[in-house]
Amino acid sequence: MLKFKNKKLLISECASLLVERKLFEETKDEFGLVFFGTEGTKNPLSYENVEISKRGFCRADWDTVKYLREHIVGTEVEGDWVDGLVVALDFLRRESEGKKYTTLKIVLFSDLGCPANADQMDDIINGIKLLDNVDLTHIGPEWKDEDEEDEPNGMNGNNDEPKPGTSRGEAEKPRYTAKPRTKTQEINENVINQIIHQTEGTACSLGNMQ
Repeated sequence: MLKFKNKKLLISECASLLVERKLFEETKDEFGLVFFGTEGTKNPLSYENVEISKRGFCRADWDTVKYLREHIVGTEVEGDWVDGLVVALDFLRRESEGKKYTTLKIVLFSDLGCPANADQMDDIINGIKLLDNVDLTHIGPEWKDEDEEDEPNGMNGNNDEPKPGTSRGEAEKPRYTAKPRTKTQEINENVINQIIHQTEGTACSLGNMQ
């Protein structure tokens, strides 16, 4: 799940790294893409500004890596990550119906910077529990307290541009600078933490993404 807005480059680059890793590992894992904060709307639930990739579930390939790196366009639409999560759960249920998967996983990339509809929190928690084997992971910024001095998270400071590839052909993780939470981010962080706690999910920063 990807959010479209100011952090578009950084988030799409990190998402492409996850897909690229699947390629190098030569796994048979399948995945799908759900975008929120888009100008258009393409999902069975008709949630506004949420789009599901037309490819549905598929295995990792270089076309997907290229699409994430070169064709994701930022918008000024405020993306509701809760709406995106609801659509992703429905998408996961539809695509996995009648199939056997060891584990189902949702990875949410978002800085939680836009207002979200927290009224759906219980529905999300119940939906994850009903699917039984869903693992939710939130990947977001590295926060810092307001009284902390700015320190770059990595040798490249706040340069968010993609870095040259490694000897294996993998791109290095983008670097960024930790920033204080906004009030909206504090509220959203509390909501996502409640969801993660009640569903035994996980959370990590972009810099610590595995």
